[in-house]
Amino acid sequence: MQDDRQSKMQRLGDVTPELRRFYTVGKNDDVRPLTEQQVEESWSEEAAPETRGDRVWALTWVGVISAVALAAVVYLAVTRSEVAPPQQEPAAPAFYGSASEREAAAEKTLRDFHSAGSTAARLALILDPERLSGAVAEHYGRAGAERPAVAGIESTRYIVADGHRWCLAVFRDGAGTPRTAALKETPEGYRLDWEGMVAHGEMAWEEFCESRPAAPTQMRVYLAHTPYHNHKYSDPTEYVAFRVGPGGPSGWLYGYAARNSEPHLQLMGFVVPGTQQRANVRLRFEPDAGADNLVVIDEVIHSGWSPAETAAGAERSP
Repeated sequence: MQDDRQSKMQRLGDVTPELRRFYTVGKNDDVRPLTEQQVEESWSEEAAPETRGDRVWALTWVGVISAVALAAVVYLAVTRSEVAPPQQEPAAPAFYGSASEREAAAEKTLRDFHSAGSTAARLALILDPERLSGAVAEHYGRAGAERPAVAGIESTRYIVADGHRWCLAVFRDGAGTPRTAALKETPEGYRLDWEGMVAHGEMAWEEFCESRPAAPTQMRVYLAHTPYHNHKYSDPTEYVAFRVGPGGPSGWLYGYAARNSEPHLQLMGFVVPGTQQRANVRLRFEPDAGADNLVVIDEVIHSGWSPAETAAGAERSP
């Protein structure tokens, strides 16, 4: 049989090796082409082992990739649950119950603070007492320091800021003037943001205006739009202008921010024309400004005078 097949293959000698698979030797030793079905069967027989091997390898790789992907998903889920658990609103101290109880607690803290007769008594009711002990003593030790009485709470608003619950309380002082205080809920009770309530800065406003520091100085102020441009800041295409001051009828300066600078864009986001807006900023005087009442708004720390005001949207005054 082997000799017979070799004899037939010799008959295909005139056919190139590449094309021999498409021809066969008939019964009469004549060379004839394979039919289309025979060619397909020949290809299937030769390719079948390789094709099956490829399929096995393909399925193997699919299984490996799927296993790796599943392991990655599980790892990320476990890692996220350990490293960054979902934030939850902090639990309220036990003495906070209904809205009326919260309001009563806030009012008591305000009354106790404003009726306190010593620095130690005031420090016991404010946030960060160790850092502010010197500032509180100096503030209330000055001649004529304001000690407003609390006639009553006009309104309260409860918000979450910096991961803690706060009460924003508007109260009337003895003269009937509305004032705002931010009180943070703590396990010991409400604690007053004293810096925000009294507009505390690195300097008293009077001292800031007199010393005219060239270095950026943190101050809590009111801001209001103004068309006033003068001296070094006379070009409105280069600077935007604001009235800057502690509030009230006097003591105002004119503050300027370079147009399209970061302070300008921040201020435009919350200083509404026709209002006075509370903000915590850094101000500085330039020696070549041309007048003593012109300052540069160097940085906007945040809107409002406390974290609670920033979160709630800084309070506006007409």
